[in-house]
Amino acid sequence: MLNFWLQLKKPVIGLAPMDGVTDHPMRQMQVHIAKPDVMFTEFVSVEFLSARPEKLSKRIYFGENERPLVAQIFGHTPSAFSGIIEKIASAGFDGIEINMGCPSRNVTKSGGGGALISNFKLAEEIISAVILAMDSTGREIPLSVKTRLAENQSASREWFTFLSGFPLSAITVHGRILEQCLTGPVDWQGIESAAGIMKEKGIICLGNGGINSIKEAKEKCKTHNLDGVLIGKAAVGNPWIFKDDYKPDVCEILDTIAKHGDLAFEFYGERNFSSAFKHFNGYARGFDGCKQLRVSLLKSKNMDEVKKIISDFLSSGHPISAAASAPAAV
Repeated sequence: MLNFWLQLKKPVIGLAPMDGVTDHPMRQMQVHIAKPDVMFTEFVSVEFLSARPEKLSKRIYFGENERPLVAQIFGHTPSAFSGIIEKIASAGFDGIEINMGCPSRNVTKSGGGGALISNFKLAEEIISAVILAMDSTGREIPLSVKTRLAENQSASREWFTFLSGFPLSAITVHGRILEQCLTGPVDWQGIESAAGIMKEKGIICLGNGGINSIKEAKEKCKTHNLDGVLIGKAAVGNPWIFKDDYKPDVCEILDTIAKHGDLAFEFYGERNFSSAFKHFNGYARGFDGCKQLRVSLLKSKNMDEVKKIISDFLSSGHPISAAASAPAAV
């Protein structure tokens, strides 16, 4: 298998992995509207999948039109990483990524995600276990890591120097420390410093955090000597962000809500239809009447109800030609 990271045109502008967000229905909508250079699955717990292997198929399902697509995994048990690699590799992903930056308490309390930052022993055991398991599959799949800045410059330099010693193809650096979670200023100078360390070893480096537009993404890459950036929260309910300087009108937004709902209902069924609510919440913003539309959509139970809500909105007299404003990133 070719290393797709080496084939991507720079700067790389990708869709960041988001838990419970970047699932198959969302990625299909994103491909339909404006396909990023690379996309990632929502991250998957290796411990959970080891205990509940029957849940794997939905979490790693994808369409060929989503390529290049990277499967992101997280956890704290090296043996669990080893045990799941064969199944993920055989699914045909273009890459595999270890999450070493998630700030969620549910993830860090067990030692995974952002808790791995500067935990050199466990981080080495996990990366080594993944590399060994990948080698045993006989498939040459590029490995990447997503992490974030450490608590200070010295700790960050030590952390990224450590990571640069592994045969990684790429790394994504979120420009906030663990305590900030997903809020507050993004330290792009810190990302630039990390990129310098990684690129000395030929590792592609992407920045992440607070990007609101393609223009801003390209400016960050140029200013901070990055190979690319990933856009995350600003893409939720706003797949048009990957179009340069484009704002959808309300009719296009309503049509997208219906299409996204159809995909989610087909994929999950009525029982888990609420998986689309995060997206409905993002779509229904920035235009007249959006608040009541959003409230109604978040009470829906199936597509019949969604279509009636949209139909009622269209017949209510709200203006539908004005361009909607994009939601702010965090």
